[in-house]
Amino acid sequence: MKKLFAIVLSAAALLVGTRANAQLSFGAGWLNSTETSKSGNTDPDKTNLNGLYIGGQYNLNVVAGLGVAPGLYFSTLFADRNNGNAIYSTFSNERTRYREFAFNVPVNLNYTFELGRDFNLFVYAGPVFQIAFSSTGSYEASAGVGSVYQSTGKYTLNYFNGKLYGPDNKEVATLNEGGISNPFNIYLGGGVGIQAGDLQVIIGYDHSMLNFSKLKDTVTSRSQIKVGIGFSF
Repeated sequence: MKKLFAIVLSAAALLVGTRANAQLSFGAGWLNSTETSKSGNTDPDKTNLNGLYIGGQYNLNVVAGLGVAPGLYFSTLFADRNNGNAIYSTFSNERTRYREFAFNVPVNLNYTFELGRDFNLFVYAGPVFQIAFSSTGSYEASAGVGSVYQSTGKYTLNYFNGKLYGPDNKEVATLNEGGISNPFNIYLGGGVGIQAGDLQVIIGYDHSMLNFSKLKDTVTSRSQIKVGIGFSF
């Protein structure tokens, strides 16, 4: 009975100590992602995406300077592109707009170096588990003669189910059974940051470990840089 009581007291002391050294932080920042897709023997095709992220993490100190920080972040990536050409008085124009929304769960191992009073340098590394809940591409196409449009239309492609929807939001085609992109992926990366008081400035790099593409003989990966600020409590 005494041994059990001692174990309970030790566990409680450890829990109290962990809570005392735990740190909650919230942050937001900018994302720049390069998606590389290669199909068969063709040259790789690269697409540049920009975006934002926002969320928080809970850092638990394991020993002096060393911690583990699980977190939850929301992110969005987007890209816009206009392709137009004109021959005499005839012309055509196509606008492509890509949007992706996802939840990200990082589990980072971090180490903090004390540089001065309320001024620290920290490094971190670990996996990021990503679950995207929306990935669409919208295409607005038009063609005409002079200033008169002959035709126009907006089509939306859902990358998760592979279906194309017309201007009336009705399905017009299925480009690939089972979808085009995977909603789940795992990134591996790390970064460095500076903390002055409660303010944090962070820069990091992540690279995907799984294939984004569901298309046959196609491999798609992403590498991304993130820069942000955070506040700890």
